Formats: sequence, C-alpha cells, structure tokens
Amino acid sequence: SHEYNKIYTVGYYIGPVPSDVKSNFDIFPNPAGDIVTLTSDVEITLIKISDMSGNTIALKEIYDDNSKIDLSLFPSGLYIIIIQTEDATISKRLIKK
Repeated sequence: SHEYNKIYTVGYYIGPVPSDVKSNFDIFPNPAGDIVTLTSDVEITLIKISDMSGNTIALKEIYDDNSKIDLSLFPSGLYIIIIQTEDATISKRLIKK
C-alpha cells in the first residue's frame, strides 16, 4: 500500500519560525457545533475562516484575546481558521460537526 499520497496537517505557521512565536492559541470545541471559542494569550486582530479550496467563508476583525464565532450557517466539514495577531498569523484546522 502506498501512503505517500496522504498529507496530514495539524497546524502550520505563516510568518516567524514556530519556535519564535510566543503566542498560545486555543480553539474549542474542535470538532465544533454551532459555536466555537478562540482564546489567546495575545490580542487577536483578525479571524478568517476558509474552506479547503481556499475560499474565504468568514472574516471577523476583533481586538481582544478571545472571541466566539457562530458556525450555525456553515455546513459540516473541514475548515482552516486563520488567526492573526500583531506579530504572527497562525492557521489551524477546524472541524464543523
């Protein structure tokens, strides 16, 4: 069996080398129902949710260290959530039940 066609991504970083990123982000619950909560130890400035094709589904400007996002209108599936702060942009996978 050939396993080389499978790609698994838990999270990836855009910007500084991951060891240089001091921020701690949490997305819960994940898999999510209708509401997902994001928390950070630094101020989040922008949250973007994209589908797996790269299309932006939601964009929310915030200036806080936590936020709740309503996913009730999103179909079940896999999404990429992009969290932007002053110093870094971090992407993580989000599963909507």
